[in-house]
Amino acid sequence: MVDNHNALQINIDTSGIDRAKEHLQHIKGGAQTAVKAAINKAAIGIKTDAGRETSKAFAVDSDTVKKRMWVTKATDSSMSAEVGRRGPRFFARNFPRTDNPSPGRRGTAAVFLRPRRDGGGWFLNEERGLSKAFVATLPGRGRGVYRRIIGKVNSDGGRSSLIHARGLSVPEMLSDAFVRQTIEANATKRLNEELDRQVDRLLSKGATL
Repeated sequence: MVDNHNALQINIDTSGIDRAKEHLQHIKGGAQTAVKAAINKAAIGIKTDAGRETSKAFAVDSDTVKKRMWVTKATDSSMSAEVGRRGPRFFARNFPRTDNPSPGRRGTAAVFLRPRRDGGGWFLNEERGLSKAFVATLPGRGRGVYRRIIGKVNSDGGRSSLIHARGLSVPEMLSDAFVRQTIEANATKRLNEELDRQVDRLLSKGATL
């Protein structure tokens, strides 16, 4: 896979590519055709698997994950594919949580965010420049999970210093070890299956130099 800061780094066993090239060495353009098709099949499958496996581990639906991913397919001039992912952290209100209705004052419990399906999560406590998270219904902004930018004072009474608390992003969720292991295993399986299919198809045609 092509490597850049947005690309999803997946380790795939590519030993099958060498075997495919050996089988198709006598067929003009055969190895290139087979490898390109297999790589693209694996890349598209990674996006599909990423949506499914992420939605199993985290409180997010698969379509939401896939909308924040893209696939750049391999071509004759570039025999590699890229699976990218992007997007900021989702608002905390989109995840299950244990609410705290108080305005984040010292001594009160913070919101406990539970983005994982197994209930795992963390308290949205005070951080540098931010207060504890709290749940409130604000005029014009509705009900949500908010945090206050510490020390920011405005003419409207400080309302604009409130920001939405955030949870996890798609890139962060895709970094989960179990999610990645499953994606990698499926990608290797899909790559090898498509290589075998392409080799059989080309050999059955009997095309030669």
